[in-house]
Amino acid sequence: MVERQDSEKSPPDVDVLGARLRRLEDLEAIRDLFVEYGRALDAGELETFAALFTEDGQLQLGPLGSASGRAAIVALMAKAIDGLVGSSFHIISSPAIRLDGDTATSEVMWTVIHRQPDGSLTFNFFTFIDRSANSRNMTCNDD
Repeated sequence: MVERQDSEKSPPDVDVLGARLRRLEDLEAIRDLFVEYGRALDAGELETFAALFTEDGQLQLGPLGSASGRAAIVALMAKAIDGLVGSSFHIISSPAIRLDGDTATSEVMWTVIHRQPDGSLTFNFFTFIDRSANSRNMTCNDD
């Protein structure tokens, strides 16, 4: 293999570098979004949680039900976390994010730890899947 001399190197393509930077920013924004979901739920800030969804976002929580739209998401989550605020926290791990232009599909593992009144701990594990046509504001499905 023949190495080129410094004088022969091509300057970096600004458009390519810009696209790579946008991709990294999108990936990081989605990772941050998952953390914000957990923080909002742990704090019982359901309006904040729902605001992380698109206006027509959907949330499916298996046997607890499903919701479409922010107001319905608030109502469903109020039922889901009733009595748990301050006694549970979310651990977000293993994000798998696929970007295709402005479309993103993300999957993350959530571990939710609850402290029971007797001091014992229970652990719940979820796979959380987001699909969106805008990688910065996701719709959500817990499939």
